[in-house]
Amino acid sequence: MSSPIVSFDGISYEITLFRSDATGAMKQEKNTFGEHNLSVCAAPLNELHMWDRAKINGPPAEDGLIYYLCAQPQDVGARSFVWLKNKEEANVLRKAIADAEMLHYNAEDYWRQDSKCTFCGDMVSECGGDHGDEMRDIQREALRGDRY
Repeated sequence: MSSPIVSFDGISYEITLFRSDATGAMKQEKNTFGEHNLSVCAAPLNELHMWDRAKINGPPAEDGLIYYLCAQPQDVGARSFVWLKNKEEANVLRKAIADAEMLHYNAEDYWRQDSKCTFCGDMVSECGGDHGDEMRDIQREALRGDRY
């Protein structure tokens, strides 16, 4: 089984699954989800709502569960479902999604460390970025100055 490929840019996910066609040749099945929350799920057939089951195009796995990816829009819209072959594919996909998210957020944090703090002008990695106490002191001084 070829491992799924997942990319995440902070907003959209692109997931490539590999499926065998009628001749046995492997083909790519690409799914793109923008501004969605993704969940890799498993359930017995009788626990799925019939409308959700109708959207999952595939049979249950050998263990009797149906494995699927559920993509819930972050704002408004219907959920999307992608059938997964078995528990192994579900676990590999779950890990690939988590790895893609971690890679994106770690890269974002790396670049954020090299930026300058808008409060003190120092590098964020040096100042820590928490100036709550200083901001409160400035606010108190400004309020005291207005009274006199």
